[in-house]
Amino acid sequence: MTEFAVTAIRYQMDEHLSFEEKGARAVAFVASLKIGQQVVLVFEPDNPGSPNKAIAVYIDYKRIGYIADEECHIVLPLLNEGRAKATIVRKDDHVTFFVSIPGMSDIHKISPSNKRVLPESPLGSSFRMPFTKDENALQLIASELVEIETNKENLPEIMLLTKRYVPLSKISICREDRLWRSMILKKLEHLLGKSQVLGMSDVDKSEMETLCLTLRGVVGDMHRSSEHWPERVFVNHLELLRNDESVNSHLYKKYCETFLNDKPFDEVDKDIIKAEYERLSSWLRSLEWSELRNPKNLMSMGFRVNYLDLSRWELYDLYSILLLLEKLEFPAQTEQTVTEDGPNYFAPAKNLRELLKQPWFMELRTKNDYNGKWTDAFVAALMASEWKDSIATDWAIQGKRTKVNQIKGHIVGLLADNGVLKGTYDSIAAQVGVTKNPRTFSRYMGEGKSQPYAEWVKDYITGKNE
Repeated sequence: MTEFAVTAIRYQMDEHLSFEEKGARAVAFVASLKIGQQVVLVFEPDNPGSPNKAIAVYIDYKRIGYIADEECHIVLPLLNEGRAKATIVRKDDHVTFFVSIPGMSDIHKISPSNKRVLPESPLGSSFRMPFTKDENALQLIASELVEIETNKENLPEIMLLTKRYVPLSKISICREDRLWRSMILKKLEHLLGKSQVLGMSDVDKSEMETLCLTLRGVVGDMHRSSEHWPERVFVNHLELLRNDESVNSHLYKKYCETFLNDKPFDEVDKDIIKAEYERLSSWLRSLEWSELRNPKNLMSMGFRVNYLDLSRWELYDLYSILLLLEKLEFPAQTEQTVTEDGPNYFAPAKNLRELLKQPWFMELRTKNDYNGKWTDAFVAALMASEWKDSIATDWAIQGKRTKVNQIKGHIVGLLADNGVLKGTYDSIAAQVGVTKNPRTFSRYMGEGKSQPYAEWVKDYITGKNE
């Protein structure tokens, strides 16, 4: 049996502790571990300390150390899509323990294929953007849920994993997540069919039925073209990465070091910028799917990506190209100022202002301060926020008035949720008069709290993001 050392444990302790306190905490932590306890290994390609070879070790979805640097080259080929389970086999008397990697053939069954769909990225195979924290958690939780045996003893763990998995199940459209959604849904449905044999309590059964129903809805949404869920997931995911600090510190910095002679975008010769823009654009243009060739039409791109069965790494290769093209197209701008001069933002800004200045708003507002001036400021701030592109993209879907009404409903619902408007969803919807069916608009209002900009609206109203 081959053992691999897990080190750097003290550095995962509370950052506010002194070096000595971290050491003491790490010793106590290692002493608490049990032989046979399971851990998960996760590749971190953009780890600044050990780029392209760092392998983190997780317990209960928390990083607790790293595989020793000198052993990473042995472990890395054993990882499937950047992860693998391992088992603690030995501890020393200080701050190191050792793991082995059993059952690799079983782990490889999770992914149907490791073959790339897209051609190799023009950035190179070693140029990787780090996954988001939610996606790292999603991978760990989903793989655990797929592989755990369904029996009475494991019911509490299955319930806990399911509660953690379902809220994360709709954040990505890559191959692994599509497969996991299907496998986990079947597993949960099978579990419910055996609930009596397994001795599930009525409370647990009811909660599992609700979770299963939610996951079934997610699976259905990803196949329901009329609602454009896969496209919206793709666009929102890119928006999150665009505003993620890890992108700035890893992707952009590494790109400048590798391809721009270690200069920031706004200091590079224009000819080099143009050449790089053309090089990355030509990669997109070379793709056989027309929807992927136009970086300006992200909704169409998301539609095609959903059917291509891309791996998570391939999807991130595509995201990297799109984000870099944006930077290269506007190298002199560190932050773009959004105005209503462009067609993308004018329509939603104009229509939302008009909607919130109608008599019904004045009648339902909870304070006189929520007046026309407040409406102008709110809409202007929303359309200059980090969510401006996703709102404008959804608004611009042609031929479907439903999409515009959905966004209006989401905004009105969020204003009601946060105390700007008084009344129930149904009573408000009846007065707004946006659609012929107020119950439909009421449903849109209820969906507002699940929108990515819901927290932003709440913070704006409470004054936290002013």
